[in-house]
Amino acid sequence: MRAIEFETNIQNGLIVLPQRYNDFNAKRTRIIVLVADEDDYSLILQKKERLRLAFRKLQEVNPFKNINTF
Repeated sequence: MRAIEFETNIQNGLIVLPQRYNDFNAKRTRIIVLVADEDDYSLILQKKERLRLAFRKLQEVNPFKNINTF
């Protein structure tokens, strides 16, 4: 048995596989659905925002400005 992982939204009870997994069509599969809790999603958004702010700060500071290129 092979395992794949991807994220998607379930719509009307259907899970659509990405095209790269078309070779799984008409094959017997076992599905495990992991649903993110709202708290998990909120934490992800918080981390994403902190990372975005850190990158913005790096752009402002430009720590590599004194590095000479060859």
